[in-house]
Amino acid sequence: MSSISLASADKALKSFYLDVLTQQLNTNTNPLYTKIKATSNFVYGKDVRKPICFGINGGISAGTETGNLPTAAGNQYLQLTASLKNLYGAIEITDKAIRASENSKGAVVNLLNAEMEGLLSAAKYNFSRMLYGDGSGVLAKITIAAANDSVVTVASAANLVEGMVVNIMDATATTVKATQRIVYILEDETGFKVGLDYLVNADIDDVIVIQDSAGNELTGLKAAFRL
Repeated sequence: MSSISLASADKALKSFYLDVLTQQLNTNTNPLYTKIKATSNFVYGKDVRKPICFGINGGISAGTETGNLPTAAGNQYLQLTASLKNLYGAIEITDKAIRASENSKGAVVNLLNAEMEGLLSAAKYNFSRMLYGDGSGVLAKITIAAANDSVVTVASAANLVEGMVVNIMDATATTVKATQRIVYILEDETGFKVGLDYLVNADIDDVIVIQDSAGNELTGLKAAFRL
């Protein structure tokens, strides 16, 4: 019976776990996503291009039995173009953790399962959130300045969850001021207190964005319908 090694664990990740992740993301994300038809028919290089009709066909009129037929005025077409977006996930397991399980296959499998299930849960949450967002990646806006503090205040924490690794960015979401992990979220009379793992300096109207995601998230309903 072969023992578990770095090579076999890597193969397990690539051959089994990643396929499971992809399948579950494609089919079990949320009810809205299950209604969206997934297809590659309109993918061209780095873009998605979709021709659509707008308005109605104008070749209609009401007339007499022997009168003239209406003038033809066909459909009007536009081509919608959007860039492809990517959603990445990563886990880290040391070789020591793998080697410690060489004599117990269940131990390393359970460790991989726990990490992959946690990654899948986080991916589903963020994917679902993006479907309703505007693509900017902004999760919350800071309402009270923080000077060398590990706590920032936001008006709404609806898109924030403990454990997220986020960028604290300027109001235009172009400059990263700090990268932090959210430790806790509490509500008080001034808003929602977001506890971070290190000290940070932040100004009013600075924004919180998932790490390295500013401007790279899916174009969601908020952008499509200008909600």
